[in-house]
Amino acid sequence: GLDLINEEESSRTNSVTLDAEGEVAGGAGALPLPEKYITCGKCKSLFAISDADLGDKGKGCRVKCSVCNNSWYQSRDRLFDIPTESHDMIPANKSDLNRIARNLSRDIPPSFMGVNKLYVGNLDWRTSSDELLDFFETNAKKEGDSDDESKVAVCDVSIVMGPDGRSRGFAFVSFYNEVDG
Repeated sequence: GLDLINEEESSRTNSVTLDAEGEVAGGAGALPLPEKYITCGKCKSLFAISDADLGDKGKGCRVKCSVCNNSWYQSRDRLFDIPTESHDMIPANKSDLNRIARNLSRDIPPSFMGVNKLYVGNLDWRTSSDELLDFFETNAKKEGDSDDESKVAVCDVSIVMGPDGRSRGFAFVSFYNEVDG
């Protein structure tokens, strides 16, 4: 969701999160998908928005990204058209949102994908990205260290999927530090 900040009451915000069908996520009512979008300058997240969302006064309003908490003034003349004829709107993967949150907590750019990639093969078809990430974070240790305090820092896990949407049985795991990989 994107927080629209009411400048007269800066403590009050409105936030709407849409799913892939244009429905309000977590809500019962339908909300049509607007024809415009804006981009967060920090984490590059995209948000659907309409002119009415920016209020009826002035040239725009202050907005705040719900992914990275970056805020900026959004003017009406800087809204982009959503190319609905050639593109499909899909929700962000949970693993991508988690990676962005981990990056931001470490003061690393949101788009950072790690420094070393490790190929992991012969995976069970049902293995999820979260399970693989948990496995590496709980079981892998830095080389030469025997204490539990020296766990590796996993940046991203990407399980390769086939055209049918099923896992192909291998993945790539990236790390924050070269020594971890």
